[in-house]
Amino acid sequence: MEPRFEFTFSYWVFAWFLLYWFRIVKYNPKIWLIIALLIVIFGEIFRIIFKKWHRTWIDNFLFIVITIIIKVIPIWILRNTRVEVDDFLAGIVLFIGFALWMVFRLGSINEIIKYEKDVENRLTEKKAATPLIQLLHNWYNI
Repeated sequence: MEPRFEFTFSYWVFAWFLLYWFRIVKYNPKIWLIIALLIVIFGEIFRIIFKKWHRTWIDNFLFIVITIIIKVIPIWILRNTRVEVDDFLAGIVLFIGFALWMVFRLGSINEIIKYEKDVENRLTEKKAATPLIQLLHNWYNI
Protein backbone atom coordinates (compact mmCIF):
# COMPACT_ATOMS: atom_id res chain seq x y z
CA MET A 1 0.00 0.00 0.00
CA GLU A 2 1.28 3.46 -0.89
CA PRO A 3 2.06 5.86 1.98
CA ARG A 4 -0.86 8.23 2.60
CA PHE A 5 -0.85 11.71 4.13
CA GLU A 6 -3.93 11.03 6.20
CA PHE A 7 -2.25 8.04 7.87
CA THR A 8 0.75 10.01 9.15
CA PHE A 9 0.12 11.57 12.55
CA SER A 10 3.00 14.04 12.12
CA TYR A 11 1.11 15.70 9.28
CA TRP A 12 -1.95 16.03 11.50
CA VAL A 13 0.20 17.71 14.16
CA PHE A 14 1.75 20.00 11.53
CA ALA A 15 -1.74 20.97 10.33
CA TRP A 16 -2.61 21.70 13.97
CA PHE A 17 0.49 23.91 14.20
CA LEU A 18 -0.65 25.88 11.14
CA LEU A 19 -4.13 26.30 12.61
CA TYR A 20 -2.58 27.50 15.88
CA TRP A 21 -0.12 29.83 14.13
CA PHE A 22 -2.94 31.45 12.18
CA ARG A 23 -4.95 31.69 15.43
CA ILE A 24 -7.74 29.42 14.24
CA VAL A 25 -7.37 27.12 17.26
CA LYS A 26 -6.25 28.04 20.77
CA TYR A 27 -4.48 24.83 21.74
CA ASN A 28 -0.70 24.91 21.40
CA PRO A 29 0.81 21.88 19.58
CA LYS A 30 4.38 22.51 20.83
CA ILE A 31 4.54 19.52 23.19
CA TRP A 32 3.23 17.21 20.46
CA LEU A 33 5.74 18.54 17.95
CA ILE A 34 8.49 17.80 20.48
CA ILE A 35 7.11 14.30 21.10
CA ALA A 36 6.96 13.68 17.34
CA LEU A 37 10.55 14.90 16.90
CA LEU A 38 11.76 12.65 19.73
CA ILE A 39 9.99 9.67 18.20
CA VAL A 40 11.71 10.37 14.86
CA ILE A 41 15.11 10.72 16.53
CA PHE A 42 14.75 7.53 18.56
CA GLY A 43 13.35 5.69 15.53
CA GLU A 44 16.35 6.68 13.43
CA ILE A 45 18.77 5.72 16.21
CA PHE A 46 17.01 2.34 16.42
CA ARG A 47 17.33 1.88 12.65
CA ILE A 48 21.04 2.72 12.79
CA ILE A 49 21.79 0.44 15.75
CA PHE A 50 19.87 -2.51 14.30
CA LYS A 51 21.01 -1.80 10.72
CA LYS A 52 17.48 -1.22 9.46
CA TRP A 53 18.37 2.09 7.82
CA HIS A 54 17.80 1.19 4.20
CA ARG A 55 16.83 4.49 2.62
CA THR A 56 18.66 5.86 -0.38
CA TRP A 57 20.84 8.91 0.22
CA ILE A 58 18.27 11.16 -1.48
CA ASP A 59 15.46 9.77 0.70
CA ASN A 60 17.60 10.35 3.81
CA PHE A 61 18.19 13.93 2.71
CA LEU A 62 14.50 14.49 1.95
CA PHE A 63 13.50 12.92 5.27
CA ILE A 64 15.81 15.28 7.16
CA VAL A 65 14.57 18.34 5.26
CA ILE A 66 10.92 17.39 5.77
CA THR A 67 11.53 16.74 9.48
CA ILE A 68 13.13 20.18 9.81
CA ILE A 69 10.22 21.83 8.00
CA ILE A 70 7.33 20.07 9.77
CA LYS A 71 8.86 19.64 13.23
CA VAL A 72 12.00 21.64 14.00
CA ILE A 73 10.93 24.98 12.49
CA PRO A 74 7.48 24.89 14.15
CA ILE A 75 9.13 24.05 17.51
CA TRP A 76 11.49 26.99 17.00
CA ILE A 77 8.58 29.30 16.15
CA LEU A 78 6.74 28.17 19.30
CA ARG A 79 9.85 28.16 21.52
CA ASN A 80 8.63 31.03 23.72
CA THR A 81 5.04 29.84 24.08
CA ARG A 82 3.69 28.17 27.19
CA VAL A 83 2.27 24.67 27.13
CA GLU A 84 -0.77 24.01 29.28
CA VAL A 85 -2.38 20.74 30.32
CA ASP A 86 -5.25 21.50 27.93
CA ASP A 87 -2.75 21.60 25.05
CA PHE A 88 -1.55 18.11 25.91
CA LEU A 89 -5.12 16.85 26.24
CA ALA A 90 -6.00 18.40 22.87
CA GLY A 91 -3.21 16.30 21.36
CA ILE A 92 -4.65 13.17 22.92
CA VAL A 93 -8.04 14.02 21.42
CA LEU A 94 -6.35 14.61 18.05
CA PHE A 95 -4.57 11.25 18.30
CA ILE A 96 -7.84 9.47 19.14
CA GLY A 97 -9.43 11.16 16.11
CA PHE A 98 -6.46 10.06 14.00
CA ALA A 99 -6.75 6.46 15.24
CA LEU A 100 -10.50 6.40 14.63
CA TRP A 101 -9.94 7.84 11.14
CA MET A 102 -7.47 5.05 10.36
CA VAL A 103 -9.91 2.40 11.58
CA PHE A 104 -12.70 4.02 9.57
CA ARG A 105 -10.59 4.22 6.38
CA LEU A 106 -8.81 0.85 6.71
CA GLY A 107 -11.59 -1.11 8.37
CA SER A 108 -9.79 -2.80 11.26
CA ILE A 109 -6.81 -2.72 13.59
CA ASN A 110 -5.33 -5.64 11.65
CA GLU A 111 -5.39 -3.53 8.47
CA ILE A 112 -3.68 -0.67 10.33
CA ILE A 113 -0.95 -3.07 11.45
CA LYS A 114 -0.63 -4.33 7.88
CA TYR A 115 -0.34 -0.74 6.60
CA GLU A 116 2.41 0.06 9.14
CA LYS A 117 4.29 -3.12 8.19
CA ASP A 118 4.00 -2.15 4.53
CA VAL A 119 5.55 1.22 5.34
CA GLU A 120 8.40 -0.49 7.19
CA ASN A 121 8.90 -2.93 4.29
CA ARG A 122 9.16 0.02 1.91
CA LEU A 123 12.17 1.18 3.89
CA THR A 124 13.77 -2.25 3.60
CA GLU A 125 13.13 -2.25 -0.15
CA LYS A 126 14.59 1.30 -0.50
CA LYS A 127 11.24 2.72 -1.58
CA ALA A 128 9.71 5.96 -0.36
CA ALA A 129 8.15 5.23 3.03
CA THR A 130 6.52 8.57 3.79
CA PRO A 131 3.78 10.28 1.80
CA LEU A 132 5.70 13.50 1.11
CA ILE A 133 8.80 11.64 -0.08
CA GLN A 134 6.55 9.44 -2.25
CA LEU A 135 4.96 12.56 -3.71
CA LEU A 136 8.37 14.05 -4.49
CA HIS A 137 9.41 10.78 -6.11
CA ASN A 138 6.31 10.89 -8.31
CA TRP A 139 6.80 14.54 -9.28
CA TYR A 140 10.51 14.41 -10.02
CA ASN A 141 11.08 10.75 -10.88
CA ILE A 142 13.68 10.39 -8.13
